[in-house]
Amino acid sequence: MRITKTALRETRLTWTLVVFTILGGIIAFLTLPRFEDPKIPFRYALLTTIYPGASVERIESLVTTRIEEAMHEISEVEFVNSISRNNACAILIKLKDRYDKLQPIWDRIRRKTEQIRSDLPEGVRGPFLNDQYGEVFGIILTVSGKNASAEEIGRAADQLRGRLLRIDEVSKVIKLGEQEEVVFVEYDDADLADLGLSARHLKTYLTAQNIIAPGGSIKQENSRIPVEPVSDLQSVEEIENLTVTLPDDEDVYALGELLDIFKGSHQPPVSLLRSSGSPGIGLGISLTEGGNVIKLGKQVRELVSTFAKEIGDKVQFEFVAFEPERVTTRVNRFFFNLVQSLLIVMFILMGFLGFRTGSVIASMMPLVILATLMVMLGLNVTINLVALAAFIVVLGIMVDNHIVISERILSLREEGQDPVTAAISATDQLHGPLITATVTAIVGFLPIYLAESTSGEYVTPLFQVIGLALICSTFFSFTITPTLSVHTFKLHQTRDGSPGERRWLGFYRGLLNSTLRRPLFIVVLVLFAFLGAIYSFRFFVPKIFFPPSDRPIFTLEIEFPSGTVIERTAEAAARIDAFVQGYLRNRSDSDPSIRNWVSLVGRNAPRYVLNHRTREYSPEYAFFIFNVETTKVIPFFREKLEGFSRREFPEAQIRVRSIESGPAIGYPIRIHVSGQDTGELIAVAAEVKEFLSRTPGVYNIGDDWGQSVKKLLVEVDDEAAGSSGVTNGEVALALQSLLTGIPASSLRTEDHVIPIFVKSLVRGKDEIQRIKDVNVHSELTGKSVPLGEIAYIREVHGPANIMRRDFERTITVQSDLNSDFHAKSVDDSIEEFIGKNWNRWGNRINVRLGGESSESKKANRSILVNLPWAGFLILLLLIRQTRSFRRTLIILSTIPMGFIGVVFGLLATGVEFGFTTLVGMVSLIGIVVNNAIILMDRIRCNIDEGTLSEKECILEAALNRVRPILLTSLTTIGGILPLYLRGNPTWEGMAVSIIFGLLFSTVLVLFAVPALYALLFRIKFSDQQI
Repeated sequence: MRITKTALRETRLTWTLVVFTILGGIIAFLTLPRFEDPKIPFRYALLTTIYPGASVERIESLVTTRIEEAMHEISEVEFVNSISRNNACAILIKLKDRYDKLQPIWDRIRRKTEQIRSDLPEGVRGPFLNDQYGEVFGIILTVSGKNASAEEIGRAADQLRGRLLRIDEVSKVIKLGEQEEVVFVEYDDADLADLGLSARHLKTYLTAQNIIAPGGSIKQENSRIPVEPVSDLQSVEEIENLTVTLPDDEDVYALGELLDIFKGSHQPPVSLLRSSGSPGIGLGISLTEGGNVIKLGKQVRELVSTFAKEIGDKVQFEFVAFEPERVTTRVNRFFFNLVQSLLIVMFILMGFLGFRTGSVIASMMPLVILATLMVMLGLNVTINLVALAAFIVVLGIMVDNHIVISERILSLREEGQDPVTAAISATDQLHGPLITATVTAIVGFLPIYLAESTSGEYVTPLFQVIGLALICSTFFSFTITPTLSVHTFKLHQTRDGSPGERRWLGFYRGLLNSTLRRPLFIVVLVLFAFLGAIYSFRFFVPKIFFPPSDRPIFTLEIEFPSGTVIERTAEAAARIDAFVQGYLRNRSDSDPSIRNWVSLVGRNAPRYVLNHRTREYSPEYAFFIFNVETTKVIPFFREKLEGFSRREFPEAQIRVRSIESGPAIGYPIRIHVSGQDTGELIAVAAEVKEFLSRTPGVYNIGDDWGQSVKKLLVEVDDEAAGSSGVTNGEVALALQSLLTGIPASSLRTEDHVIPIFVKSLVRGKDEIQRIKDVNVHSELTGKSVPLGEIAYIREVHGPANIMRRDFERTITVQSDLNSDFHAKSVDDSIEEFIGKNWNRWGNRINVRLGGESSESKKANRSILVNLPWAGFLILLLLIRQTRSFRRTLIILSTIPMGFIGVVFGLLATGVEFGFTTLVGMVSLIGIVVNNAIILMDRIRCNIDEGTLSEKECILEAALNRVRPILLTSLTTIGGILPLYLRGNPTWEGMAVSIIFGLLFSTVLVLFAVPALYALLFRIKFSDQQI
């Protein structure tokens, strides 16, 4: 082979290449960014629209529907989901998985939203597009202090945020749980009416007195000097000192003499945060595009440590989410697994091939890894857990070519060739089948790369890293390995091997003879084993999507019925905080501990890991993040927290769970009930919930519409209002001033802009009576009239939310599963239930499955749909290599042999079949055929040489290749073994599928392939052993 001749002739060039690869690989290793998960495009965006005063039904019909129709015109949009609430709607847009360049699409959607604004009712604010919806705030830092005031905590958070934003690696810093500071201009409603003033008067007056406007400029000699009027409000005192005159009164009054003016926080609060039980503020920190998360972590820790020393002990800082630490810990653990795999493969090589030959081949592994890292740096492929898993998988595969080349070089040298000639001859003979085997192995991973799904993109680094590593390995097997063989291989033993080796080769020859005498029986036996594997897989292998993550983090969610006030939710969160604090105070040293935790009331955490599902502000909802030392203690705390929460808050829905791995699923069981008639939807959803309540293993049954909520309708009596000169707008303004306050202006301090609200105060304990007593000021008459004299108040009930999926109203019934049950088995019974009732429900109602099984099918389908392309390419490669349909068929028969081993392995280990198990099975296709390619090529070479009979050709080829085949299989299995024993649970299924699939296929290749060859080519073996 020309490249081998060049490498042997230009040895200085060859060694320069080695040195360059080592140095470049080390630089790449130190330079490449490290992440926990691969960076994948986030194809979701959120459109929010505000329509103050509109009911949920009017929001749906006037706003949500129109925006959904506009989004339907964007061809790249896969689906649109929406939630309509009183005063606002939120629309989730999902783009199709085939699109990677997202910004142009988001820009088109943004232009589309600008176009439809004119079609929306007057008074609508938005739509506002958030195309950074997937931004990850990998660091969440809390600022709290038991002895610090809210003002001190807020000031410390603001100062720290300002410093954090100056770090180069920081993209954005958001605040969590901050209580918005406002200035209230509060008046007694009855007193203000007596004075002849109204909320509208106050709003207009404050706006006019609080302006920033240019005053022009004057010319003085040769200079132009700007004139700046000082007319904006900068303190509460300045508001109090504003002077006003009253109707029919010539005196001038200071505003503070007539009204109460003070600073406070908006009530009710939108969200609250407590850090390990203490009130505080959170800071979410995101990494800049292309930044280094490890570097970010170091910079943030140093800054916080310095700032904490400056500010003193009164305020405490805690990291409740810290991605750099997770990345360092998990990546280091994977590196440790990689080193273990490397050592295992080295020991196997030296044990089988001897120290010299084994050392030469073993030295290729770190060289290939360094070369791959160098290429990864050039192609911008980062180090992450999937990439490291790929290195572990490819360790044993990458040595295959080196083993085969080395074995052939030794064989030719024993036949009398000199070292250089033997090296060149070996590569000349084997470059065809080895390149075919390498390309076949890479093509086996191709469906993973082509998969159009989030799950497929998540494992794309498998294809990238394994492909690069195998290409580098193949190149080195034709250059570096032959060069080293010339200088290091010694013929200190014959190919007959040691006595022990001769004994097991004789044993194998005897078994092979027995197999070849009964080829039809062996083929039928393998066929029945394959059919048995299919049956076992269908009925006995449990199926999941992704296992729980191995992050030592768990979450608690508590959701009260719709309409619950945030004060009730905050009280419940505080009691859970107190329960955890009590446990930590009273626990013994042997009991598990909690490092820290954070509770957020009214919202959940920002996206601190990529697959975290964010949630819009909900007063009835609270979310906790708990950090523990190890995942082993999570079941203990789940039991304690669930037990306490269910006892104390029976009306609430409680979820305690580990962090998900893979794409976000939420509830594992989800049934979508779609239609247009709300009554029918609610009735069918109730039937589904009743069925689930009778289904074993199902709990936490609910839906995303929530309970019907109470609402007060204020119906204006047109005749009474008209006679009083009151308009509907003035009624709404009076209600707003009473219940929330009217935004009037803003206070501009040195570093803050504080809203000013005009708020009325009506005496009385009964809330409905207070509404009736509020005065409505008429601009037409200048007089005020109590609301109860011109309007009626009645109570109605309706949905708190209206959810829509792809333009239809949809109630999603959802539930959790006990750990002993799997979603697939439950979904089977749900599908049976849907089938029985489909005709009764009619065409107006559509019921379909979602949840874990649906997402799993979608992800699996995205890979399986590309298998025919990979199969076609492999078929072309094999036909090109073997030049025979029958030989190609024999090689392809090893694929179902691997499936037999996969099913056996899953049943033996108890590992569930999940997405990564399927990835392992698909990867196995390219791996298992390699051994058959090498064996078939040896048989063909023996036949072409013409010195042996056909029977002897089969036997000699099998005996000649048994050691390389076993060795390559053992190195692959040995390399992957640490991934199964000590790796991430996410990769457990993939490791089991490759280990057992390769183990079974290797055994069957050594026996079934020769038998099938004899059967298809009609070569009969007599009972007399050859």
